Amino acid sequence: MGVMLWVGWGWYVVNRFPIGTELSPGVQQALAARGQFGDMFGGINALFTALILAGAIYTVWLQQKELSAMLRQQDESKKESDRIALLTAYTALINAKSTQWEASYKLCKEIQPAMQKADPSTEQAGTLFMMLQAQGAFMSKALKDIDKLSEDLESLVKTIRVSNGEE
Repeated sequence: MGVMLWVGWGWYVVNRFPIGTELSPGVQQALAARGQFGDMFGGINALFTALILAGAIYTVWLQQKELSAMLRQQDESKKESDRIALLTAYTALINAKSTQWEASYKLCKEIQPAMQKADPSTEQAGTLFMMLQAQGAFMSKALKDIDKLSEDLESLVKTIRVSNGEE
């Protein structure tokens, strides 16, 4: 529709005002009046151009605001993912230490009856005693490690709760 209007307007101008002919003073005055009338819309044209520019700037500002919100949300999501991975790692480590402690405890339980049956003066009793002593030291260290890891895990959970606003 718009193209037809432009083509029609062009056809009208070309046929109404042929090139190379002298125009009468009345036509010249009419054209001058029409030119002045058209010049009246120059300010409106500038106004619309300014409004379009302001709209473009506003659109860029909105996009920047949305982008920063999206990046902030992505950063928070990454931090939460890192916290969950850390919690999972600590939990797995505590479970592994607990399993080691349980295995050591079972071994001590197996050594004790053999030690009670062994003659205290034999080398077997000394070996069993050394094994029991080593297992006891290992169990003690494992328990300390579990306690330390549990404290770290509790501290981490508290930090996560505080950062999530739960405490």
